[in-house]
Amino acid sequence: PIAILGDLTGPAVRLGDFEPVRVSRGERIRLVLPGRGEGIPVPLKRLFEVVEEGDELLIDEGKIRLIVERVGVDRAEAISILDGVIRPRKSLAVAGKDLGLPPLTERDLENARLAVEMDFDYLAMSFVRSPEDVGRLREALSRFGGEDVRIIAKIETRTAVENVQGIARRSDAVMVARGDLGVQFPLEEIPSVQSRIIEETLSVGKPVILATQLLESMVESPVPTRSEVTDVMFAVSQGADALLLASETAVGRYPVEAVRWMRRIVENAEKHWPPSVSRGPPSSLYDRFARGVALLAKSLSAKVAVYTRSGKTALRISTFREVSPIFAATNSPRVARQMALAWGIKPFVVSSRDREEALGELVRALISEGEVAYGDLLVAAYGIREGATEAVRIIQV
Repeated sequence: PIAILGDLTGPAVRLGDFEPVRVSRGERIRLVLPGRGEGIPVPLKRLFEVVEEGDELLIDEGKIRLIVERVGVDRAEAISILDGVIRPRKSLAVAGKDLGLPPLTERDLENARLAVEMDFDYLAMSFVRSPEDVGRLREALSRFGGEDVRIIAKIETRTAVENVQGIARRSDAVMVARGDLGVQFPLEEIPSVQSRIIEETLSVGKPVILATQLLESMVESPVPTRSEVTDVMFAVSQGADALLLASETAVGRYPVEAVRWMRRIVENAEKHWPPSVSRGPPSSLYDRFARGVALLAKSLSAKVAVYTRSGKTALRISTFREVSPIFAATNSPRVARQMALAWGIKPFVVSSRDREEALGELVRALISEGEVAYGDLLVAAYGIREGATEAVRIIQV
């Protein structure tokens, strides 16, 4: 099963429509509200209220950088410090400043409603700043009948990095959006920022996705660079649950090859660099139960088989990174797709709602698909809420 993820735009600032403009280092550029004279149109009055002389403007994730010289009520004049081409509808950010825009736009709410109608599994929320922002989206999804749609919080700003643990607790997963982080932080700090986000997200037991420029050269090249291979292997060793390809598959010349290379690199990394994750002692009863299952399976060199209605039991076992694979049976195709995001989980949809029959159905499926062989050991479990007695047992296939 593969989950479907929708991406909300959020309060992103983008340039308007115009013909591409080539600029040179030292050239003066004028940014204006649409209809207020000649210049690059920026359809956001708030920008001209916040930006100040000396601020650095970053266009298209920093490909174009401008230093502001003068600001008016509807325009700003700046000097380019790089050669390049300014293209329409590209992103615009003010380095080190939060424009204070609302976390959810009307367009976001309409798209969230559409995502619910189209049965999306996840929604990614852009430019999250606080746990309360995530709560607003969850309330909106509930109003639309999308209580089962899970939320991925994209960490893209300094404020979000400072609040990452609280955001992770309120979300269902976190995405490290390195493109926008590269606008907010000096590039040399991005590896340590990435490590912090992954570590703090995993510490509260939530999956984490790493995104942006993992195999960027494959937009034009059929093979990745050596540094990209190393970058992917580093992400695997840090414990990331998933790696996201963007331009490589959206506009690249070699989308299928990019996926194949990503899988090849990840599989090799997992053989040689097992993830190093430190969660600390589990605090809740459910986390202690999950870790106990994982450690029991590890001590027996066994695999794990779980029956779970919501997916939470399998996800908790996954976050400790003690054992893989984790075979997870559920009655819900949506839950199966959602679990596929997490590290080590291989989901199966079963028809029986009786926990014993469901586990039996899972074991038969594992044998028929060659996932286990006769004589293999399985630590079989179901959610502790299903009953505290006989919640775990050892099965020899």
